[in-house]
Amino acid sequence: MRARLAALRRHPLPLFLCLQAALLFWNLDLLPIWGDEHHTLITVAKPWWKACQDLACEYHPPGYFLLMHGLTRLPWPGSQISQLRAWSVVWMLLATALVYILFVKRLHVPDRWWFLALWTTSPFLLLYSRMARSYSMQLFFAVLAIYCAAELLDDPRHLRRLTLYSIAAAALLYIHYLPGLAILAATAALLAWKTLRGRDRSAAVALVSSTALVAILYLPWARQLVSTLGLVTHDHTHYAAGGLWREHLLRHVYAFVALCFGETPPLWVIALAVLLAPVLLWLLWCGVRSVPAWLALVALSGLTAYLGMANVVAFSFVPARLIFLFPFFLLVFLRGRPVHPRLAAASAVALLILSLGSIHSYFAKSDFLNKGYLIPTEEIAALVEQNSTRQDTLVLIDFYGIDPYPFSDRLRNDFHVLALRGPTTVAHLRAATLQGRARTIWYLRSPHDVSPNGLNDLLEVELRGRYDV
Repeated sequence: MRARLAALRRHPLPLFLCLQAALLFWNLDLLPIWGDEHHTLITVAKPWWKACQDLACEYHPPGYFLLMHGLTRLPWPGSQISQLRAWSVVWMLLATALVYILFVKRLHVPDRWWFLALWTTSPFLLLYSRMARSYSMQLFFAVLAIYCAAELLDDPRHLRRLTLYSIAAAALLYIHYLPGLAILAATAALLAWKTLRGRDRSAAVALVSSTALVAILYLPWARQLVSTLGLVTHDHTHYAAGGLWREHLLRHVYAFVALCFGETPPLWVIALAVLLAPVLLWLLWCGVRSVPAWLALVALSGLTAYLGMANVVAFSFVPARLIFLFPFFLLVFLRGRPVHPRLAAASAVALLILSLGSIHSYFAKSDFLNKGYLIPTEEIAALVEQNSTRQDTLVLIDFYGIDPYPFSDRLRNDFHVLALRGPTTVAHLRAATLQGRARTIWYLRSPHDVSPNGLNDLLEVELRGRYDV
């Protein structure tokens, strides 16, 4: 018994895995299905070949969806959305074990406990590991790819390391483009730098060989990847802060808040977070100054990923795209602990308390920074159906601020649904109102207008002049 307790003290992974599983599996049907989860449900319900055809025209590789397509065919208990969310939790538990084995196990015993405590109670991971999306799988394969890349950079002559890195990088590319391309680009850049700086021919051979092997492994989906990159270059997201530099500042602040305190902080957590943030930044700086072996690879991967999504993703989705950096964020924080042990211990305790506050808000379905996760689409659809007749009702949805499909797919097919997508939609709406076909209009829109030229606000003013509100 004493031997088991001593082993658990040295390696507390089993204890924290049980705690994490209890926290993450609890009430998986808690939140309503939001837009991206609705996309997952629709995609995995299709035949695999049809799903691949549709994904080829979108922004997603097929790995996650094909795996979920197969797993949801098995007789698991619960609703389909809870099954998909449960598999995300399973992948997060696997990621926890992988991070511990590859990185945390090398730390001193107290740091292992601190890492697992902060990791398990992270409201950031709680939010994204319970979604029917590929975030947990991304984290697992990204950590594996970064570890294999670091091993390859340490010894480019090692054939086994080169092979393992290429397989891990290709697997990650099949799960999500952004972290896969970011880690590939960062590894290639560091191998090239190693070649130029030290005239190391083995690094040049590793660069060419690994790139070629990844290309061969990804050949079945290479055309679709090129097509997606073409789509991304023409995309432009809305700048919520009103200007380029203010937008980047907003994204950095939002990402830092999300990683440290989650995206469901109550007001008292926000107030204390303002006081704690400078201390956390100082400890992170101390950890960076210790220059861990993987620091250049992780930093360059993060920078590449951020630049890759800068014009495509709204600020509220930046933390989700950078989830693969979270374990290294905590590792850097703990590397700053020896510089100021007491300050670091007090900060870690404070961070745990604030995390518990955000976790409470999550399960209470309150204080979400991104309100899109809480839109009660089923209740809204039921309200429309119970208080309307299809002959003289029009349902208008703000396409720019709200994903219309989770809502419209819950309405009966005989309702006339119009998604506001520009002047053409407005012309159809005006025709319906002027001809008297729309006696009742349900208008589902975001309170913050992100449509071109304020189209939502202008249209609402126009409708208020014709209808009782």
